[in-house]
Amino acid sequence: MEKVYRFAEYRRAAWFSVEGNVEKYLRDAWKIGPNSGDRIVYRPDGSSIMANEIFDYGEHGVGLQCVRYVDGQPVGVVPMTGNSAASLAEKQPGNSENYLETAIFALISDNNIASVNAGRGGATLREFLRGYFQNMGLEEDAAKFDLTRIAAVDKIQKIQNSGGVEKVQLDLALKEATMMHIEETIDGKLRADGLRSQLAAVAQKIFASQGHPAKLANSNNGKMRLTISVPSRDPQPAKEGLDAVAGVLTEDEFSDDYVLMLRNGDTITPSEISAKCRIRVSRYANTLDLNEVMTALRGYMAELYLNGQTDV
Repeated sequence: MEKVYRFAEYRRAAWFSVEGNVEKYLRDAWKIGPNSGDRIVYRPDGSSIMANEIFDYGEHGVGLQCVRYVDGQPVGVVPMTGNSAASLAEKQPGNSENYLETAIFALISDNNIASVNAGRGGATLREFLRGYFQNMGLEEDAAKFDLTRIAAVDKIQKIQNSGGVEKVQLDLALKEATMMHIEETIDGKLRADGLRSQLAAVAQKIFASQGHPAKLANSNNGKMRLTISVPSRDPQPAKEGLDAVAGVLTEDEFSDDYVLMLRNGDTITPSEISAKCRIRVSRYANTLDLNEVMTALRGYMAELYLNGQTDV
């Protein structure tokens, strides 16, 4: 089997109301629905996610292999006969089977989650867990959580050792900056989307006027760039405020348009900030070797506990 590289990502469950424990809820749901047929969650887009296998690793957590598929959907077939023109065909799944679209792997220890192929922002894994808990009749609060990105502990140390953040550079697409409707933030707490909304509101006043400036709204790829800087001679509270703004951006799963410029001259980009680990595993059919992935996730989780990442 061919060896490929994938990223194992670390996320943590953030509870909306009552503090819960994802591992405990998963074990409870597993007892109620022990068979794979009990562990199917149907999605609004017509696809389904099934927990194909669950592994009990004792004090080290619970392992999951989930599969996403579309019930009854055929797969495309490409003839390889060497003709001048080849007609594409389709192959139907057999009785009591579906074709695998993608596989999701996870190791869950308390509220710490190490995963591979969990979807953007861990959304696919989160949707499965929420749906599974609800289907098994667990308490309502069991599904009230999100899977949040956590900044890598070594990057946090890098920021601290540099003396903090000197500048935050944030880009905003001109299409977004010149839109006519700005959504209100739900609460008063500063979030990354709220920061962008306020920036867009300022841009709208500048650009979205009558005449030629309003034509900026036609830009497809243009950017508006905001740079917030606090010189070293400024008061300490101002420096702490800029560090807090940087923290808001690093905690946002979908922020990919900023650069943190540190006081020692280093920079940190979104691709560097999140906790993740590159693993080398075998590719099997259109998925990955289950045993190799779970071994890698268990090793990664042990490292997360050892280096203090789970305490960040």
